[in-house]
Amino acid sequence: MKDRAAVTAVAKKYAQAFLRVFASEISLADVGKIEIAQRSMQQNQKILFFLQLPQFDDAQRLSLIEDLVGHFALPQECVRILLLLVTHNRSFLIPEVLSFIVSLYKEAAGVVDFVVKSSDDLNQAQKEKIKIFLNDSSGKKCQCSYVIDKKLIAGIRAQSVEYIWEYSVRKQLARLRAAGKIGTY
Repeated sequence: MKDRAAVTAVAKKYAQAFLRVFASEISLADVGKIEIAQRSMQQNQKILFFLQLPQFDDAQRLSLIEDLVGHFALPQECVRILLLLVTHNRSFLIPEVLSFIVSLYKEAAGVVDFVVKSSDDLNQAQKEKIKIFLNDSSGKKCQCSYVIDKKLIAGIRAQSVEYIWEYSVRKQLARLRAAGKIGTY
C-alpha cells in the first residue's frame, strides 16, 4: 500500500508540473479528449508496453507518441508529458498522470461532472434547466451526462463526487417509510 501511495504521488507531481507549464494552452474540450485517452489506455495496457520496448530508438518512440496523440486528437502539449514519462521509464504511469491532469484541471477551472439519472428520457430544454439548476446550486460549471433509471419511479437524481440531488417519488416514499408514516410493501 505504501508503494501504491508513492506511485500515486509521483503521478500527481507529473500532472501538476504539466499543468503549471501548459494549463493556459489547453481547453476544457482538450481535457475531455485527455479523459477519453486515459480510459482507453487504462483498459488497454498493451499500448504502454510498446512504448517501453528497447528496440525502439528515441525517434521511433517520438513517432509512436505523436501517432498516439494524433489518434486521440490530444493537444500537442501532451507529446511532451508522454515522451517525458517514456524517457523516465514510467510509461506505466501514463493513465494515472492523465487522470490527474483531468481532475486537477477541472478543479482549477471550477468544473464538476454530474451523472443525471431520470425515470424517462429528457428533452434538450429539460436538460438545460437541470444544468442551470446544478450550476446555480453548486456555484460551479457543471458537465452532465444523462442516464435513464426506471428505479426512480418518477423524477431525477443528479450526482457528482461532491454533490447529490434527488427529487423522485422513490425518495419521497423512502422518507415517509423512515418517518413511519407508511409501511413497506
